[in-house]
Amino acid sequence: MWSNGKTTPNKRLALLAGYDYVAGSRKRANPERRLDSLKFKIHKFNNRTRPKDKGKILVVPTFYEFGVETIGLSFCLPQIIHKNPDRYVILVGWYGRSYLYSRIADEYWELDEEHQWLREYSDAFKNESRNISRLQGKLSNVGTVVPGDAMAQLCVEYFCLFCKLNFVTHQHIETRCPQCDGQDLVKPIFGDLGASKKRCYSVPRPSQAKVLEAERLLKPRSVGVFARNRGRYGRNLTIGFYERLLESLIAMGYNPVWMGEKQSVHECPRSDIVNLVGCEDSRDLEFTLAVISKLEFTVQFYTASTRLASMVKTPWILFESADQVVGNGQEGMRVILTTDFDKKKIVISNFQRLAEDHDGGLSFFERAVREVNNGNFETIVAMVDNQVMTEMNMRKLDYWWKTS
Repeated sequence: MWSNGKTTPNKRLALLAGYDYVAGSRKRANPERRLDSLKFKIHKFNNRTRPKDKGKILVVPTFYEFGVETIGLSFCLPQIIHKNPDRYVILVGWYGRSYLYSRIADEYWELDEEHQWLREYSDAFKNESRNISRLQGKLSNVGTVVPGDAMAQLCVEYFCLFCKLNFVTHQHIETRCPQCDGQDLVKPIFGDLGASKKRCYSVPRPSQAKVLEAERLLKPRSVGVFARNRGRYGRNLTIGFYERLLESLIAMGYNPVWMGEKQSVHECPRSDIVNLVGCEDSRDLEFTLAVISKLEFTVQFYTASTRLASMVKTPWILFESADQVVGNGQEGMRVILTTDFDKKKIVISNFQRLAEDHDGGLSFFERAVREVNNGNFETIVAMVDNQVMTEMNMRKLDYWWKTS
């Protein structure tokens, strides 16, 4: 059902070095312990009866990292469901995500919170956990399982109408078939960002009751802070850096709100700010989105929590590596698909440079805050290894980037 594409070299964009996993690399990960069973809570979203014939059921695991999980929700799932209009759809995924899927699926099987440590094995449309792999094998007894490869192919695989070749390429500008050099192509989601963005599925807006609850919690000029602390993949800035960032925000007249899933972020270092991490309310994603909808903006470094702000049209500031946003990485394309231009402020900074120069990183952060306040959402090229090459790539991508 799903083809294996070929990869062709990137012909027009200069190659930018990828980042290193400085802390918490895959190689240092502790061996995964085997689980004899996994606990789920089943959310039923409508009155449709689950068919007895498993051939009429689609089962879609969503055990991916959040950045691509949201791409799957907004772009891949609608295509898959549209192609299978009569199928009963069961999504199986992480704890706390049921709200995201409440209007697109018949059921959501929510993994119990005690298994959230398995998120450390998630990646882009794949999961390296042996426990999750065994689970997905058993799900075939429930219905037809849609693999992560199928989601990835919808994002990156082209089809040549002339020679009938399926192929994958990093080159999305003036793309040509590597076999016949033709340009009469069926493009994937990443192959035509403008057209794909128009088909974006939007999650439900938080209810007015949740918004009022959030307003009661927040102080004026509140700002969300997501302090990434992934144990396995690294790119984590120290808690000392975030302590200085909080001091900077407070000095500028803001009220920080510490946010994120407790398995993925640092513990809050201050008792005098709102801390949503680990509290009961933070387990309610609708409430979390309601809080974010009332923030001035959110800030994050090397993580995809920007997606939450984009869902409720709240501006955000993101520090991300050059490779990810204007190189062969996909985060730049994911951002364009999910976020309006006047809601995103990207500061291109390679992780290692910032990790070794907190003063420089905080200086660029304060500049980004000032520019957001003035309505300037142009991208800042900051702490990069090759500024000329980075800016050259940005000019080549000027059909969807704004540069500074």
